Amino acid sequence: MATQILGDSSLRVRVYRPEDFRQVEAVFYEGMAYGLGSPADHSARAFYRHPFSGFVYLSGAISAWLISRTKHISPALCTAGILSAAGGVLAYVLWIPRQSRNMMVEYCEQCFREDLNDITKHYRLEPTDDGDYQPTSSSCFWVAEQKSDSGEGYKIVGCIGLDTPDGSSVGEVRRLSVLHSQRGKGIGSLLLRIVTAFAKQTKLTSLRLTTSTFQPDAMRLYTRLGWKNTETVKFKGNMMSSQFYLATMNYFEL
Repeated sequence: MATQILGDSSLRVRVYRPEDFRQVEAVFYEGMAYGLGSPADHSARAFYRHPFSGFVYLSGAISAWLISRTKHISPALCTAGILSAAGGVLAYVLWIPRQSRNMMVEYCEQCFREDLNDITKHYRLEPTDDGDYQPTSSSCFWVAEQKSDSGEGYKIVGCIGLDTPDGSSVGEVRRLSVLHSQRGKGIGSLLLRIVTAFAKQTKLTSLRLTTSTFQPDAMRLYTRLGWKNTETVKFKGNMMSSQFYLATMNYFEL
């Protein structure tokens, strides 16, 4: 595939090779669980506004106020009690992003037990004579590479898969992820355009994907590129995921 230039950076997209695994793993985990703007990040921000969180904040404030108004205790005990109430609220505030991250790490681990466990096998990629890989069906997995600052070699900054069961005319877009430091450069758009072009080439009739309300940037990107939100359902999980909605989106313009 020819190198494509975005802004002042050299970027190319190619079919995945087995030696890319560790870089793809790092890109996917950052995109979903660790990076700014990841679902874990948005989940934590949403839970800070959850009614239960409001109850914890209020309880801590009331506790501190009651302790401060209690008579017949020493100033030292009063201070200790107020600090304990404040410490409890602080511990809760720090617990929220950790739990949100753990929730998304579990999701990533599930992905790497499924299709990402053996990408070449699941997406039916076979080696070519020159050492690259090529799709053998209407499934494929791509990586986006950006030239290093030194100008020598490339680093994987994004990935995406198209998963099409045998005999199906509908492909599922999966595992789109871009490093946070590389977002806003058109990489996600480029990856999606390559997927739709490949889908047309392999005679698919439509595409679908599942995203979430904790991925607002991705949802805006899909909408801008012509994807339609056809269903939104509430995710059934623990209280941490109580504001998590899954959205099914379709692309019919093939």
